[in-house]
Amino acid sequence: MAKRLFALLAVATFLFLPAAGSAVTFGQVDTFETGTTENWVVGDPEAPAVIPPFNAPGGPTGPADHFLHLTAIQLAPSGNRLTVINRTQWIGNYLGASVDSIAMDVNNLGPTDLSLRLYVADSPSRFGAPAPNAAFSTTAVLVPSGSLWTPVVFPLSPADLTAQRGTVEATLLHAGELRIYHNPLPAFPGPPSDAQLGVDNIAAVPGIAPAADPGPSRAIHVGRVVQLDGSGSVDPNGLTPLSFAWSLAGVPAGSTAVLSDPAAVNPSFVADQLGNYDVQLAVTNGAATTNPFGRATIAAVNARPTAVAGRTQTIRRIPTTVRLNGLRSSDLDGDPITFKWTVISKPKGSRPRLKRAGTAKPVFVADKRGSYVFKLLVSDPYETSFPSSVKIRVR
Repeated sequence: MAKRLFALLAVATFLFLPAAGSAVTFGQVDTFETGTTENWVVGDPEAPAVIPPFNAPGGPTGPADHFLHLTAIQLAPSGNRLTVINRTQWIGNYLGASVDSIAMDVNNLGPTDLSLRLYVADSPSRFGAPAPNAAFSTTAVLVPSGSLWTPVVFPLSPADLTAQRGTVEATLLHAGELRIYHNPLPAFPGPPSDAQLGVDNIAAVPGIAPAADPGPSRAIHVGRVVQLDGSGSVDPNGLTPLSFAWSLAGVPAGSTAVLSDPAAVNPSFVADQLGNYDVQLAVTNGAATTNPFGRATIAAVNARPTAVAGRTQTIRRIPTTVRLNGLRSSDLDGDPITFKWTVISKPKGSRPRLKRAGTAKPVFVADKRGSYVFKLLVSDPYETSFPSSVKIRVR
C-alpha cells in the first residue's frame, strides 16, 4: 500500500513539474506556420472544448500567414471561457531568461470586446490541484470587437503581475504553464462569454524601454507657436505603436503656456514669454516606459528693436514748428513698435511741448534760440530699444 501511494505521488509530482529541456528562452516565437497549434490547448483531455483551438490561414501578413484561432461559447458545457494554455515551450525560469514581456499579434474576431491577460502558474493546475504559486496580469490589454490584427505587449515583470497564490517571484522562477485569457476584472479565471480571437507571433521579449526623442533644442521668436515632434522616438522591440506623454517641466516666469495635446505625437504650445521652455517627453510601448525622459529646451528669444531719432536739424527763425522723424526705427522680427519721445535739454526759458509724443513724427514749437535735444525709445511687445537722440539747433 505504501509503495503504491509513493508511486502515485511520484507520478503526480512528475506531471506538475515543467518538462525537461523546455525552458522559455528570450527571443522564442510561435508563428503557427507549422500548421499546428504548437502545443497551445484549451482544457484537459478529460474536458475538451466544444470548439478546440485550431490553426487557420489569414494572419497579420495575409492569407498565407497562419495563426491560432480561439473560440468560446458562453452556454457550452466546456470551453465557455476564452482561454488557451501552453505547458510545453512556455515554462521555466522567466526571470533567469530575462523575459520581461510577451508580445503577440491579436485579432478580435467575435462580438465581444476583450480584456486580455496572462496567467502564469508554477505547476499545471490539473486534476483540481491548485498551483502553489500563480499570478495574473494586473492590467488588461483591451482589444475591441473588430480590431483587425493589432500588435500588443503584455509586461511580465513582478511589478506587472498580481499574485493569486504564493508569490509572483516564485511563479516566474518555476513557471509550469502560461495562459492567455479574457477577464475585464483583475482576477482568474475569466467569465463565460461568446468570443473569438486570433493569435499569432507569440514572442518572448525583454522589457526594453523605447527611446524618447522630443526633437532638437532650438530658439524661436517669442510669441510664436512651437511645434513639437516626437516621431523620432524609437521602440527597440518594434512591436506596438508608441504612446506619448509630453509635459512642460519648466517655463519662464509669467508664462501661461499649455500643450495642445500632451498625448499627441506632435503637440504645440505658444511661447508667450521670453526665456527657456523645458520640454519633457515620455513614451511607452505598453511594456516599458522611457527612463530617462527625452528632454529639449525651447528658447523664446526676441531681437531688441532699434530706435533712430533722425538727423540733426538747423532752424533759423523763431517761433517755428519743428517735426521730428523716427520712421527709420525698426524691429528685426517684424513686431509692431511703439514710440516714446522725451525732451532731454532745451534753451533757457524755453517751454517746448511735444505733440503726438507717442508717434513716429511728433512736433513741437521752437520758441528760443539755442539747442533742443530729444530722446527716442521704441518698444516691441517684449523689449525696449536703447535710446537714440536728435539735436535741433535754432540760430
